[in-house]
Amino acid sequence: MSFSLKIDYTVKWVVRRNSYHASKAGEWQMYMTVIMILVSALSFWGAMYNKKTGNTPGFIIGGLFSLTLIGVTLIAIYDELIGIQ
Repeated sequence: MSFSLKIDYTVKWVVRRNSYHASKAGEWQMYMTVIMILVSALSFWGAMYNKKTGNTPGFIIGGLFSLTLIGVTLIAIYDELIGIQ
């Protein structure tokens, strides 16, 4: 019985801790979006460099990473400007 109470206490602490950090997430969201834009540009640049140098596996892997990262960045920009409900 004490084991289940300990689990309940841990779950309540995690939920309370995450809700506190979720309220502070808006302060850092602007920086996250800017960093994602920079990383997207660098990943696209790296994929194009791989294509230019003839590194086909690097171009394929880097291109997939770039496309995924650019998609997530566009969602973050949309969330920043319009908002996702």
